[in-house]
Formats: sequence, C-alpha cells, structure tokens
Amino acid sequence: MLIFKRLCVIGAIAAFLGVLAAGLQSAAAEPQIRGAAREPHPARLGGLGYLSVAAPVLSASAGDLPADLTTPGKPRPEGKPFWEGKKRNLIIMTLDTTRADHISAYGVHPDLTPHIDKLAATGTLFLNGMSQTNQTNPSHMTVMTGLMGIEHGILDNEQQIERDVDMLPAAFKRAGYRTAGFPSSSHVSAWLGWKGFDHIYDVAPDPKTYLSAEEVTDRALEWLGKNETEPFFIWVHYWDPHAPYAPPKNLLSKYYQGNPKAPGKEEIRKHPSIQKSKWLTGVTDLEYPMALYKAEVNYTDLHIGRLLKYLDEKGLAETTGIVLVGDHGENLGEHEMYFNHYFTFEPSLRVPFIMRMPGLKPGVKVSERVTQLDIAPTIAELYGIEFKNPLRGVSLASAMKGEKDAALSSRQVFVHEHGNNRQIVIRDGDIKVIYSITPFKTHPPLHVEAGEIWVYDLSRDPTESKNLAEIRSDLVEKYRPYVQKWFDLKGTGSMSEDEDARPNLTPAQKKALEGLGYMDDPDEEEDEAPVKGKGKAPAKKGAEDPDDPDEGEPKPSDAKKKPKKDE
Repeated sequence: MLIFKRLCVIGAIAAFLGVLAAGLQSAAAEPQIRGAAREPHPARLGGLGYLSVAAPVLSASAGDLPADLTTPGKPRPEGKPFWEGKKRNLIIMTLDTTRADHISAYGVHPDLTPHIDKLAATGTLFLNGMSQTNQTNPSHMTVMTGLMGIEHGILDNEQQIERDVDMLPAAFKRAGYRTAGFPSSSHVSAWLGWKGFDHIYDVAPDPKTYLSAEEVTDRALEWLGKNETEPFFIWVHYWDPHAPYAPPKNLLSKYYQGNPKAPGKEEIRKHPSIQKSKWLTGVTDLEYPMALYKAEVNYTDLHIGRLLKYLDEKGLAETTGIVLVGDHGENLGEHEMYFNHYFTFEPSLRVPFIMRMPGLKPGVKVSERVTQLDIAPTIAELYGIEFKNPLRGVSLASAMKGEKDAALSSRQVFVHEHGNNRQIVIRDGDIKVIYSITPFKTHPPLHVEAGEIWVYDLSRDPTESKNLAEIRSDLVEKYRPYVQKWFDLKGTGSMSEDEDARPNLTPAQKKALEGLGYMDDPDEEEDEAPVKGKGKAPAKKGAEDPDDPDEGEPKPSDAKKKPKKDE
C-alpha cells in the first residue's frame, strides 16, 4: 500500500523519529481553533463510546516539554531474567472495548468481575492504565511491539503488518518458547500477519463470525493441555464487550429485570448516536443496553476465571505471568456518545491494566499513569527476552515490586493516536490538547471538521466539557510542532484521501469490517450500519461460574451455541 511505501522512504525508525524530533512546522494547512460553538456536550443520557487511546509515555519532568516527544524509554537489561532456573510462562489477555470502571477492582460495580478482581489482588493493579488508540488492531500492535502506531505502521483495522518490527511472540519464540494466539474476531486474527506464533487461530472474515469468551477460552485450554509441559507464551483476545451486546439471558437477569420495550416512552434510537444501532430497535429503556454491557463484562470474567482455575489446578499459576489489559474503552453516554468508541475522550482511553508475575508482591497498586507501550519493556526486563528494535515505553518492573521508580513518577507527557489517524492528542499532566486531522462526518451528534482543536484542563474539567482552545492558544502552538508528522500522514485506510493508499481488502474482509462498524464513507452521514456479528449470531451458552457450584443452570433457550469452525 502506498501509505506504507511513503513512510518507508523515510528509512529506519530512528531516522524517521529524528525528523519528528526536529519539530517541523510544515506549510500544510494550519489547524483552525474552534470555539464553544463546536465543543462537545456534557453527557445528557448516560454513556458509552469509541475512544482515542493513550500513546507512548515520554520521559519528562512535570510541566516541562521534552525536546523530543518520541525519546525511547531507558534501556533495560536484556538476557537476564528476573527469575532463576526454569523459564516462566506468560499469558496476555486483551479485553476488547472494556472500560476500567466496569472492573470491580477499580472500586465501582461491585461483584461484576470477581475473577479479574482476584487476579488484581494477587498481582499489581495499575489505577491509571491508558490505551494507545481507540481501535483494536493498532492497540494490539502496540501491546505486542512496544511502539506507537506511527512506528509499527498499523493505524487502523484495515491494514496488514508490512514493517519489519519485532513482536513479543517472535521474541519469545527465539528464546525457546512455544507460542500461540487466540483472537476472537477476524480483523485481528491470522489475516493481520502476526510474527512469531507457532499457532494462531484464524477467524473467518465474516461479520456474523466471532468467538465468544467460552469458545476462545476452550481453544486456549485445548492448546495448553497439549503444550503446558514446555515454556509457553499465549495471547487470548476477548471480544464480547464490543457492541452489539448479546450476553446470555441468565447473566443479563442479574443486572436488568425491566421491560426494554416498555410502551409510552420514546425509542432510544431517536438519539443521533444510537440511530444506526439496529440491535436496539424498539428499545425504549436506556438502562437495558447499559445492563447488556455489564452482563457482557461479567460473562467475559467468568471464562477468564476458567482459564485461571486451570492454571491453579495444573500447578502452573506459580510459574505463569499474566498481563490483562483493555484494547480501548467505550462511550456510555459521555458527550452524548453511546455504545461506540469514537473520539479521544477519557472514557475511551482508560482501560483495565493488571499484571501478575511469579515471585512479585501481591496486592500492589500503582497510581502513576501507564500505557500499553509499557507492557513490552516490562516483559523484556522480567523475562530477559531481547527485542531487535528499541522500545518506546518504560519498564514497570520496579513499580510491581513495590519500589519507587523515578522514571515512572516523573513522566508527564503522553501521545494518543486516534484510529485511522483522525486525531492526535498531546497530554502534559492534566492538560490535554486534541488536534483533528480528518473530518468526522459519520458520528453524530459530533460532526468534526479537519483542523478543529480541543483543549481541556482535566484537573478542573474531568468530563472534558469546556474547550479552552480559544483562550489557551499558547498551548495549541506549544505542542503543534510535535504532532506535525501525523498531520503529514492525513487519513489512513478507508479514511485516506488517496485511493491508491487504501488497503487491497478482499470483498469478504471489507464486508466483515463494515459489519463491525470499522469502515465507512467519511462524507456519508445517513448510511445504516450493517448489523454487527454478535447481533445475528445464536445466543451464547449460559455461563456458569467455575468457582460457584450454586450458579444457576442456563435455560434451554440459552444453551444454543454456534458450531465451532474447526469441528
């Protein structure tokens, strides 16, 4: 694809970052500052949405802008594992579209996620975990590479891996580990071009096909049963909290007992942000989809519990590290955005972020802000694996040991990349500046023009309801040089202004991405989005808590399950 060729011309990543560090202010169209007339609204109905996630953490002292926003984190010891003797295993669990505030360990929604809570209690809970972007593929690539999207080259859900960047599975494979990946949706499965997996499940590119938490856990457990005697690295991806939400009925009943289509109320699809959600046709009670989301998170937790229980029963828990992280969040009414993860507001950036490593202190809580960029450096230090390229974040190993880490506590400046390169965000302490690169004309109620800028002081305005761009033009200009390279790229994938730069997807792949809501026409406002995969899939099997023998049996209507593709 042309967009990759253009970037590759710049050469090695180091040279590329040197250009960025120079702070070029090109003659490209100057972003316009928009005032209160176009600033996002505070929530009126309630909230769930598509986010623009947190980017790399950059070394900086409080209030100071580093000379180069892309300076890699400090070098970490390579080839020297934290543990002596037998190699330790690693499992990375990624939770799609999962908000941190729907994990009970974060202090809200009690008893929603008991198994994840137990993991946090026996490991390290990062209280301010941030995603790199608001789309699945770019965020997963950041987790696996320790690089920003502009570095690893995946800026949307339509691009395949073309750059020669190292990845966690490849690094573990070189270190003598068995490696396996268990994605649950097609666009992040084998098609993407992962490097280093001995085995990776390939989900068919069909909008009606995804693997439920039960199914993906089944596959992971089956593989572990055949490979647990050797050191292993596995990745398990849980898709279920992604809209349209379709949890088992017996779980939904724990969070909702009303009538979702009660007469006498206006259909919630009248709201501009919900009007394309066919799965909510006829629904008049906004609490119903909110409960559906909770039940999906609970359903995912139950099957994560199955995986954790297996480790305990097989004696693997003491020798297996676990990383659990959300790929991005979800809008649940904030800024009047519902059941999507558009834009770069906080609900889309804050994700669950938990690590449990053998031999490290249990019950540690880390308040400093961390991002997905920090995962690879942390694993590299603890496991002694070597990457072929520099890593962007910093290791969290010292913090997990309960030690103070000056590099971590002094970090103040972060970059967040919006999917499709639509926005680029600079965060300096509590100051957050959002630059819009391409127009958003398909995401009501917010219609954003290219060049719009939003400035927020989160210490005084945590809901991001007051745009300070007009009165803080000094901040807009201060950070402008550091985001110019993203402006030079403009849009990517289906958002690209260059037809030749758009990916050569097969009709089936395009249909699958459209069915998941990831491809659209940037100039079309009224298209009805196709029904997402889960909306037409048979109901999930009723879930039972692996640690609760009294959990109610599923009703016969709940026990339906679509056949596995490999049976």
